Amino acid sequence: MILQELLEQAKSLALAQNIPETDFWFLISYYLHLSRSEIILSRQRILTDREREIIENAFSRLEKGEPPQYITGTAYFYGLDLKVNPAVLIPRPETERLVELTIERLKGTERILDIGTGSGAIAIALKHNLPSLNVSATEISFSALETAKKNAEIYRADIHFYLSDCFPPVKQSYEVLISNPPYISKAEFATLNSRIKDKEPVIALQGGEDGLDFYRKLLSESSEYLSENGFLALEHSDTQKEAIMNLARKEGWTKIEPLKDLTDKDRYLFIYR
Repeated sequence: MILQELLEQAKSLALAQNIPETDFWFLISYYLHLSRSEIILSRQRILTDREREIIENAFSRLEKGEPPQYITGTAYFYGLDLKVNPAVLIPRPETERLVELTIERLKGTERILDIGTGSGAIAIALKHNLPSLNVSATEISFSALETAKKNAEIYRADIHFYLSDCFPPVKQSYEVLISNPPYISKAEFATLNSRIKDKEPVIALQGGEDGLDFYRKLLSESSEYLSENGFLALEHSDTQKEAIMNLARKEGWTKIEPLKDLTDKDRYLFIYR
């Protein structure tokens, strides 16, 4: 089999199974160690029997609903290759923008707490790009926290990890509290694609009846951990901006900066002390 035939097989499966063709390309790229442009230029490459076996097995897992990042055990985030598994949420491009917007507002020496770190994506990306930051991260899931620690080791990122719900057990002050918390409501969760609903950790997705439980907790308790002139950097769904801003105002937060993602959807709130 040549690569061109594999690409045609991927296209056919994508159409038949209603799976994004890019997911198949992700697998091909990973297992053949080729970039997208290299795949296009290597269409006549003859695959070894072993390559064909591995990729077709991965295709089969994809057809059964397994996300490609869990199949390969890898997710790309802000220039990093992170290890992922079903214990952690797969990092999304929208969260890369949260990191970018936060970096734009930093001097580079701040104390930062990443709340609900999951795979460690946010914390490691910040530390990797601004090595002088003092970064801490919390996570309620032991398995997720172990994954984050392994990712931090790979990038030699000196991060203080805590197995804790939201805030560390030892109270300390930070210039920045950053989080992409669970924000999907129960009703919305029921309508999610099964690849998300059935494969990714519910604890990292569902934010209570209306999806706002974690924002209530963060906004009511963050002032105890945030230093003077510090700020919260939060990601949210494209329909939650007004509700979260109202919650913030009720808790006494007055300086709120809403920002959009790269598709021009409401996605982030920077809330200043």
